Amino acid sequence: SDNKTQNVFAVSTNVSDKMKFGKFTFTPGVRVETMDAQYCSGDGCGNSPSTEFDRTYAIIVGGGSMKYDWIDADGRDVDIFGGIHRGFSPAGPSQLSSGVNEETSVGMELGVRYANAKRAFTTEAVIYHTMLDNLIVADSVGGAGSIKTRNAGKVENIGLEYSLNYDRGLDKGWSWQMPMYIAATWQSAVFLETGGASEDQESIYAGSNIGNDVPYIPEFNLSFGWGAIFEKWSYNIDANFLSKMYADGANQSKQINPQTAAKDVRFGDIPSRLVVDGSLGYQLSKKARWFANIKNMTGKEYIVSRQPHGPRPGLPFSFMAGLELTL
Repeated sequence: SDNKTQNVFAVSTNVSDKMKFGKFTFTPGVRVETMDAQYCSGDGCGNSPSTEFDRTYAIIVGGGSMKYDWIDADGRDVDIFGGIHRGFSPAGPSQLSSGVNEETSVGMELGVRYANAKRAFTTEAVIYHTMLDNLIVADSVGGAGSIKTRNAGKVENIGLEYSLNYDRGLDKGWSWQMPMYIAATWQSAVFLETGGASEDQESIYAGSNIGNDVPYIPEFNLSFGWGAIFEKWSYNIDANFLSKMYADGANQSKQINPQTAAKDVRFGDIPSRLVVDGSLGYQLSKKARWFANIKNMTGKEYIVSRQPHGPRPGLPFSFMAGLELTL
């Protein structure tokens, strides 16, 4: 429905350095990006456009990270690390012309990492905090009409990540390997203010209020797996769990547009799900390997999205086998 021309010319320069002071390593950096955004609409673009916009602006972002090598001896390594960085996401030329501002963020993290090479064991825990300002959102969930883009205000995201990798076979000196892993994330992404997009009927942020969860961000994400490697054989079992998440800013379970109160399957929630995959392989020679993969072994039926026109299913039970050749 639109007839427009948009152009952006950008120049980005950055500088960073790694500085070591005993057991400390400090890595600061800064980036400067200059952009010239141009936009016009109508059949006369380049000659006598009905709308014309030209803006040149610069953004300065950067930050730094610090690592402390607490222990590094006898195959064991313990690091404490942290950092703070500022980022941004530019708006498009037509969005800038309608008053949309660039999205900015400040992210901080603090973590600890432990590795024991002799025991074939590594683990890491990280806590992070990200503040976003002027969140850019499009007023469209697959509906008709032109797409409006607005700033939806401030968002805060707090989370905790944990991962563990261990190979019991290598640890115990067995003739076969038995790798396993766990990766878990807990996070809370909420609106700190109600932006203009919260009132738009065609936005996934419709009905958002202060303290509501940001759509399509689950509170829990857990992955784990277990496998084995013996001579020419290998197999893996992998599983992923996602907790329930919302498909709109109103955080409702009913499939109703929060602005019009009309029934609409694009809104509501997305139930939690657990999906299990498996794989099997056999090394025929140095250059040939047979493999078989099974996706969604249990045949779980689940929803991955409600966009753009209602519930979209995840991958059903799928099987694939083949031969890999290395030339």
